[in-house]
Amino acid sequence: MTGIMGRENTAGKSCPAGRRAERGAAVLVLIAMIGVGASAFLLNAVTRIRPDRQVETAVATDLNRAREALVGFAIVNGKLPCPARPETETEAAGAGVEDCPRLFGALPWATLGLPESDFWGRRYSYRVSAGFTTLFDATTLGDITVLSTLGGSTLADRVPAVIVSHGKNGFHAWLPSGSQMPASLDGDENANNLADTTFVSKVRTDTFDDLVVWVDPLKLVEMVKAGGKLE
Repeated sequence: MTGIMGRENTAGKSCPAGRRAERGAAVLVLIAMIGVGASAFLLNAVTRIRPDRQVETAVATDLNRAREALVGFAIVNGKLPCPARPETETEAAGAGVEDCPRLFGALPWATLGLPESDFWGRRYSYRVSAGFTTLFDATTLGDITVLSTLGGSTLADRVPAVIVSHGKNGFHAWLPSGSQMPASLDGDENANNLADTTFVSKVRTDTFDDLVVWVDPLKLVEMVKAGGKLE
């Protein structure tokens, strides 16, 4: 009896401990579930923010490559390429080929061996200063100015060439079909429509998301001179 009772007492004492263990495990599962839920919430919050920034970083990289391609073209040819006709459809003859003496239009992707469009499927806009579309030298000056905002400080002047991605909203961009997106309601974005020689480059806002790069005149001359095309 003693052994039986001992076993019964032992069994009786083990139940609460088992229940406590179960409750402890349940609490851990609940905490884990809360942690997973919180992580999922944070992940969703991050992924809602990061894609645009990641895309802009990728497009900025492409713009830098396009600028390098322009400099490479100048090293070989002693001049910068003219823009391509932006209204020409992708499959049409002459699409993406420089069209001199044009000074503004689409980046001549075929001439430079670059992709036709940016992440959003729109062509890069390109403007070049007239003096750089023929053989130039160290005294040649560009006529393009880049501002921090309209009426703001000058980021660069006498620029040989500028390239624009019109961003996610795409205002003013040309499409592979040869049609153009509508104008923007943002004054700074409208400055990047190639109509004149003033451009704006600044941090993205709710109404401005253009990405702009330009060719530095001193570096261009230095590189072309190193390539033997300038004395």
